[in-house]
Amino acid sequence: MKDLRNYLKPNEIEMMLDKTNSLRDYLIIRLLWKTGVRVSELINIEVNWIDFEEKMITVFGKGSKWRRTPVDRESLMHLKRYQKDKRINRGRIFSITRNRVFQIVKDISKKLFFRQALYLNYCDEKI
Repeated sequence: MKDLRNYLKPNEIEMMLDKTNSLRDYLIIRLLWKTGVRVSELINIEVNWIDFEEKMITVFGKGSKWRRTPVDRESLMHLKRYQKDKRINRGRIFSITRNRVFQIVKDISKKLFFRQALYLNYCDEKI
């Protein structure tokens, strides 16, 4: 089990969101935080796995298992905008690697001088 003493506070994650350079990066950090999905699950989310009416995202993850996770209204709003802006009608939402996601998080945390290991999906506040 991961050491949870170094989790980020909601205001620290909000600071990270404010430092993002694009809607994609904003969504990546926000979804990791608000849904608790793993990076590998996040990068494989497909358009048809998002249920805007039920406010749920289906992910395929650890142990080759499917699971559904709730997503907040604001994240869904940004997802719709991202899909529309990028004209994504099918397939994966994010064309990005795990390593690039980790690099994005690392770069933003450096801007904010965070020294602890970052576990965005281990926060003291969920949806």
